[in-house]
Amino acid sequence: MIPLVKHYATLKNLGAIPGIEIGPGDSGPVWAIVYICLRSGKVDEAAKYMSERVGNEEFAAVLAEYSNYEGSSGMLGLPVDIEAQLRLEYRRVLKTSNRDPFKK
Repeated sequence: MIPLVKHYATLKNLGAIPGIEIGPGDSGPVWAIVYICLRSGKVDEAAKYMSERVGNEEFAAVLAEYSNYEGSSGMLGLPVDIEAQLRLEYRRVLKTSNRDPFKK
């Protein structure tokens, strides 16, 4: 199986859409790639991409925590404190200011 992140070059055309956030160097459309990885169940690849290609260690750590944490229901999730922090950040910044639909 070929990792999804290796195919980021095929997603470069998404950069032409207004509002899509392009990462540093040749990292491509950051949030589109993360979104596709997450929807495909490749949380570890999303964390690796954020860490190695984008350099966002903070969000890579959240993704790694998500892939390693198993809630009381036995499903993937985040600890309550981290989830609350992300929801607060979303309400504070992303909900009104970001045009990138994949980041939202």
